Amino acid sequence: MTESVGNTTCNVCENGRFAADIAQDRCFECPAGFQDTNEKNRCDSCLKGTYQPAPQATLCLDCEDGKYAADISMQFCTDCPAGWEDTNEKNRCDSCPKGTYQANPKSTDCIACENGKFAADISLPFCTA
Repeated sequence: MTESVGNTTCNVCENGRFAADIAQDRCFECPAGFQDTNEKNRCDSCLKGTYQPAPQATLCLDCEDGKYAADISMQFCTDCPAGWEDTNEKNRCDSCPKGTYQANPKSTDCIACENGKFAADISLPFCTA
């Protein structure tokens, strides 16, 4: 799309690109960890719980189940470790509470200890007899 101003024709930046100032002669790529805006004058950081691995992106992606992005502008999500479970917000993992465990990384839920076993502390990857 183009706009005319006096005798000058201005081009609108393509998706995933921006021009931060007036009278720019080119558009710049949004870096990985950012997404473009409708205004095309900046790129916005991916929010906590989202990520974008590629430059020139139009959208940030939600972290998959069992993963999280604890900060803004993330290029990838991190696996929740064993003994932890992910949250709906995808911006952190919560420790498994006492009486529960999780042996696998990238988990969405902690598991209650079987009868006769216990987990006396938080964040445990197993229960003991």
